[in-house]
Amino acid sequence: MIRYSLLFLIVLTQLSFAQQTKAQLEKVGEKNFYRIRVSPEIRSASKINLGDLRIFDSKKNEVPYVVEIQPQQTKTNQFEAFSILSKSSVAKKTSSIIVENPKPKISELTLIIANSDANKKISISGSNDQKQWFGIANSIELFDMNDPNSTQVTQTIDFPLCEYKFLKIDFDDTKTLPVNVLQIGTTNSSFQLNQWEEIQPKNRFVTQSPKEKKTVHQVVLNQPQSIEKIKIKVKQPTLFNREVTIYTLETKKVTNSTITNQETIAQFTLSSKGPDEFDIVPGKISELYIEIANGDNAPLDIESIQLYQKPMFLLAELNPDEEYTVVTGDEKLFAPSYDLAHFENEIKNVAGEIKMTNTEQETSDKKVSEQPSFWQQPWFMWLCIIVAGITILYFSVGLAKDLKK
Repeated sequence: MIRYSLLFLIVLTQLSFAQQTKAQLEKVGEKNFYRIRVSPEIRSASKINLGDLRIFDSKKNEVPYVVEIQPQQTKTNQFEAFSILSKSSVAKKTSSIIVENPKPKISELTLIIANSDANKKISISGSNDQKQWFGIANSIELFDMNDPNSTQVTQTIDFPLCEYKFLKIDFDDTKTLPVNVLQIGTTNSSFQLNQWEEIQPKNRFVTQSPKEKKTVHQVVLNQPQSIEKIKIKVKQPTLFNREVTIYTLETKKVTNSTITNQETIAQFTLSSKGPDEFDIVPGKISELYIEIANGDNAPLDIESIQLYQKPMFLLAELNPDEEYTVVTGDEKLFAPSYDLAHFENEIKNVAGEIKMTNTEQETSDKKVSEQPSFWQQPWFMWLCIIVAGITILYFSVGLAKDLKK
């Protein structure tokens, strides 16, 4: 009887805590591909690779998606066109283009050319007066000048750094007809740092250890999160240089005992002459410890500790006439295999970014909770406990009598 009572309690506990997390997607205005930002609440409830996450429409049909992780920075290319001063050609020999160079120094040119299946050899020369020309580069080959998705291609050519006011490009036309050069200029690249997702901690506790000459900051999160970067702002002193170790504590049960292991996820030097942001080993954690070695110095006055994770997105095709639900938290599920994964690089026109809203937790099996069987009723549980207690008492009394004899 005791065995069955304990088994019942275990089953009841599993039923009570078998939960899934759900969220709704914002409505979209047209049928298209959208970038869906994964909320911290959904990430917390999901596997670290989002393998247990699914999107369903109103008819419970599964909606394919691919996962995107935002890079630390985004590169943007901006084409700057130069003034074309002249174009000339000699039939079946050569064609030439002269452009004015607005840059003080230059080492590359970008050519926008109408599609052609020809291969070309070009040479580049420079001048300050358009009368006397000096060689810069010879026998540069241009090929793959045909884009099946556009009527033009972009070719970038590199050459030695120079500072001529005028540049001339000569095309070898002895074997093929001239190509149609639409524009000539340079491509200016800029890099923009992408914004990280900040995770607000629940509490922070500080422990000073004067004998060990160290300070430990314990940061507790509201729920387990994947943390990838930490920022530590020091208020005082003005000049400092301390060794920092960040670790988590993992508790494991071995036979009848419990073992706690310390796992280091980052080590770095926190210095007034260095950065205050540091990468840490990604992993889902609910609390972490920041150990600062003080040496013979007074403890640092920490103004704030901020935690960040890289934003994650889902790329999916959505319909304005549908309502979509995101479901996650089923540990038995693995990462889905959708055809969409083979076309990720071909999806270039994304309509926009939408968010997840109305996040909530609910039991994975509502029918069981709404219409429980008799053995799931509270009175049955108490009956089992009472019967088990009487049985134990009966055998205990019998055992005591046997010991007296």
